[in-house]
Amino acid sequence: MIDELFESEVRLRRDMVGCIAVLGTSPAEAQLRWDLVAPNTRRRGLGTRLLNEAVAFARRRQYERVFLWTVQALDAAARRYMAAGFRKVEERARHRWGQDVVEERWVLTLNGDVEEA
Repeated sequence: MIDELFESEVRLRRDMVGCIAVLGTSPAEAQLRWDLVAPNTRRRGLGTRLLNEAVAFARRRQYERVFLWTVQALDAAARRYMAAGFRKVEERARHRWGQDVVEERWVLTLNGDVEEA
C-alpha cells in the first residue's frame, strides 16, 4: 500500500530531462523510484539535485529509512547514493530484461543510525 507519493522533475526548455519519486511504503519507510536523468544531460548535477530533493522530502515526512533497488552496472548512480549516505545492504543475482544482472538494495537511515550490509 502506498500512503503518499513525492515526484520531482527537471526540464530544459520544454523537455523533461530528469525525474525521481519517493513512495511511502510504510509509516517508517519510503522507496526511492524512477531516478532517471537523460543521457545527454548527465554530468551537470541534475541527478544529485533530484536525489537531494527526494531525501529532503523523506526527512520532512519523518521517515526513518529510504531504500532503493538498482543494478550493479550503474556505477555513477552508486557513487551518488554513497555520497548521499546510502549503504548497500543486499545483492541478488536475477535474470531481468533478457539478461543476467545483479540487483542491489541501498538504504539511507534518516535518524542517524547506520544499517550494516
